[in-house]
Amino acid sequence: GQMSSAMRARFVDERQILANLHHPNIATLIDGGATEQGIPYLVMEYIDGIAIDQFCNEQRLSIRARLNLFLEVCAAVQYAHQNLVVHRDIKPGNILVDDRGTPKLLDFGIAKLVDPDALEQSASALTRVDMRVLTPEFASPEQVRGEKVTTATDVYALGLLLYRLLTGKTPYHFASYSPLDIEHAVCETRPDRPSAVAEHGVGDGLQRGLDTSPSRWASQLKGDLDNITLLSLRKEPQQRYGTVQQLADDLQRHLDQRPVQARPTSVVYRTSKFIGRHRRGVAAAVFATVVLAGLVSYYTLQLARERDRAQLESRKATEVAAFLAGMFRLSDPAEMSGESISARELLDRGARRIEYELANQPEVQATMTQVIGRNYRNLGLYMEAESLFRNSLEVRRALYGENHADTLASWNDLGLTLIDLGKFEEADRQLRRVIAIQKQNTTPNLLDLAINQRSLSIALLELGDYEAAEQRLRAAMRIQRESSPEG
Repeated sequence: GQMSSAMRARFVDERQILANLHHPNIATLIDGGATEQGIPYLVMEYIDGIAIDQFCNEQRLSIRARLNLFLEVCAAVQYAHQNLVVHRDIKPGNILVDDRGTPKLLDFGIAKLVDPDALEQSASALTRVDMRVLTPEFASPEQVRGEKVTTATDVYALGLLLYRLLTGKTPYHFASYSPLDIEHAVCETRPDRPSAVAEHGVGDGLQRGLDTSPSRWASQLKGDLDNITLLSLRKEPQQRYGTVQQLADDLQRHLDQRPVQARPTSVVYRTSKFIGRHRRGVAAAVFATVVLAGLVSYYTLQLARERDRAQLESRKATEVAAFLAGMFRLSDPAEMSGESISARELLDRGARRIEYELANQPEVQATMTQVIGRNYRNLGLYMEAESLFRNSLEVRRALYGENHADTLASWNDLGLTLIDLGKFEEADRQLRRVIAIQKQNTTPNLLDLAINQRSLSIALLELGDYEAAEQRLRAAMRIQRESSPEG
């Protein structure tokens, strides 16, 4: 259409403002004017690219990559706002991505230039946009209602663009494109959360462009991205982000695993963000804590075991002393009405008392059984000693296992007694087993090992295996020399 002289002057002024926008993500307005007949024309930089949503889908960009591309668009819009220019028609078709992957915004502020009503208003008002120059799917409530257009209008449009990039859909569905249906959808319908939309199926174009499974894509939208997108799409302009920069900053915080402004904060939320930002550091700290806790627990347990062992040994010593005192009271003439008692009788009575007096104290019972068994052996009562050593070995195996020093001591006593009884083959078997267990210990008792090697050599001598007996004796000598060079 033709312009009046006043409109033509405003057109020239607005054109000059747009021509002064120099940003790597904004298509440059090269020239503009009117023909001799008063028909306006514009000359724009040619951008060879495809729409931003199509580019994201064809390149199968991840959510992070889409957000980074979107942030370039935000930077361009924020730059224009700082120069008092509102785009008024942000939509995928007005953002082309070239072959270098750079997004370019087209038609920046052109909606105002081609709207006679807007040109007749002052440059600072940035007012009404007629229904002819808006795209319903990407229009804000204030545009649909014919109200004043501000930078908040572009914030809303960017929210719609973000919604499209994340779900492949727009949040509104129109029964028809009548003004009434458009106003009902845009001004009254509350958008669904992007994650909920994605869970039920993203748009066809995005479906082909997913870089992951649909369920994982939807899960990545939950939380921050849901809240950021919906805050941009609030119906009332004053309830949205105050500036495009605030929207961009919140998206950057999300990418940096920091708490976003669009989401209520909590200790759990901030902690999860901290962990997300410092995964390696937190993992290392957790690992160190676990290791430290493990070491503390280990050494605490060791100390507890040592304490329990010391208490047990103390209790055993007390019980053994009391038991021995009771035994020797039997040899006191005052106790026995002047009758004498032999050592054999003393040991026999002690052995019998062990069975019923120490039945509930197996540690003390095993110790006293060994003590009395050794005394039987010293008296040449090998059969009685064998029986007691077997009992002592059985109890200690059950209490401590085969690798315990007390168990091995009872085992060695049994081996020596079997030699005394002439049971050389069994002695050979028992002593070999004891020596094998001792060698498996990380810190074996060298003196006990040497004694057992020597004991085994005795059994081998009696069995006529002199070569093997010699090897065992030399092994015993080597151990004794290494463990006690001066002895």
